[in-house]
Amino acid sequence: MIMRNHQKLQLYIGVSAVLLCLVIEFVYRPFIVANHINDYGIAASGVSFLGTIAAYTIIQFKQNQKHEFVGILATTFGACMYEFLQPLLKSGTFSWLDIAACLIAGFILLIAQYFYIAKRSTL
Repeated sequence: MIMRNHQKLQLYIGVSAVLLCLVIEFVYRPFIVANHINDYGIAASGVSFLGTIAAYTIIQFKQNQKHEFVGILATTFGACMYEFLQPLLKSGTFSWLDIAACLIAGFILLIAQYFYIAKRSTL
């Protein structure tokens, strides 16, 4: 399998985001909570932010590159819907900060994709 540079970058970003989610969830968050440290919400919403980025980059890794913006919007919407459904699924608690983290991640993905397409079109 031959990967292009943008595919390699996308894979690196996705795997890094997953690894950071695991570190935040199982190392960073317990330490912050146990020591009563105010980290401005990173421990609480970091996984929602990075999870949105990880989900998009891994899902999009093998997909058609023509629909990047739709993929970003769909992934962000799905992440937000999961945040709303967490109390019903008993898999977590609802937090507006998690919704904000998902939306910020989606916005950053949109901006990054816009600049990537602009750069690609000038080559």
